[in-house]
Amino acid sequence: MILNSFINEKITDISHTSPHWLFKFIKGKLLIGCPWRILEGGKKFLASGDEGQIYGLTEPIDLKKQVMLLLSGKKITKFEIEEKTGDISIEFEQDIILQTYGFDSYESWEITAPDGSYYVFNDRINEWAPQC
Repeated sequence: MILNSFINEKITDISHTSPHWLFKFIKGKLLIGCPWRILEGGKKFLASGDEGQIYGLTEPIDLKKQVMLLLSGKKITKFEIEEKTGDISIEFEQDIILQTYGFDSYESWEITAPDGSYYVFNDRINEWAPQC
């Protein structure tokens, strides 16, 4: 399933209240309650489990800051939901991809699309059309 209403959208803010991550766009939002990762040039760059980790660095990883530095100003070129698994793949300019990968049947994510449509994934994609 392709969500064309997200094409050319940009991330404006990210917030984290464990275990959820909220990605806000100019119009629309994505609330993630499952693991996610960001690929840059086809390689894993960041993942939801990196928040607060040190990994031999001098200070803990501030994932919100790192993601905003990476994605700020970049437009979405494709927003796709794998209908059987509910996994999301959001492609941005400059070969950057945000992926979710659900691991249970509880609500892995919620989407409010720029066109007002609302989607939730538990064991299947549930869609509600915008109210007129």
